Amino acid sequence: MLVTITAILMAYAGRYVQLRQRSYAESVEHGMTGILYTSSDDVFRTQDLTLHYRRCVVFAPANWVDRTFFGGDGPIRCIMFSLE
Repeated sequence: MLVTITAILMAYAGRYVQLRQRSYAESVEHGMTGILYTSSDDVFRTQDLTLHYRRCVVFAPANWVDRTFFGGDGPIRCIMFSLE
C-alpha cells in the first residue's frame, strides 16, 4: 500500500516538474510570467485555456508547495488573445 501511494505521489510530482520546466522555457521565449500548464503553441493556436485551467486545479497542491518553499511562480490566470 505504501509503495503504491509513493509511486502515485512521485508520478504526480514528476509530471508537475516536467510541466513547470517546459513552461519556464517557453515563458522566456514569449515574455510571460507564470506557469502555463499546456504548450504555448497549442494555446496560441486554439486560443483555449480549458486544459490549462483543469490542470491548475489538479496541480494546485504541488504549485502551492513550489511557491511557498521554493519561490516558484503561480499559474497564468488569463491571456488576452486580441483586443477588438
